[in-house]
Amino acid sequence: MGWLITIEDYYDLWVRYIYDQVIQALVENPARRFIVVEQGTYPLSAFARELRMSRGPTRSNLKYCVAYFTIWWEQTASELQKQQTRMLVKNGQLEFIIGGWTMEDEAW
Repeated sequence: MGWLITIEDYYDLWVRYIYDQVIQALVENPARRFIVVEQGTYPLSAFARELRMSRGPTRSNLKYCVAYFTIWWEQTASELQKQQTRMLVKNGQLEFIIGGWTMEDEAW
């Protein structure tokens, strides 16, 4: 992320409506689950800070969260969508996993 276009531009061009649709689909069908996996990180959003506090001290070292979700939460989501998202996380329908990769420092 951020190589050819910025995270924000990529969000505006392609990602913007994914969370709207996912939240709506999960609310409409409680049997569905969705796991969010993003490789990029952003400073902790208000939602992630709230989630960290609700999970107790085991999550207290969390400093970054998923980038596109953070943009959606802070710039796009309505108050209703935020309430629905909290409910979906609480009941286990929506889960967040930060993905990533590693690279060797040595050149072989």
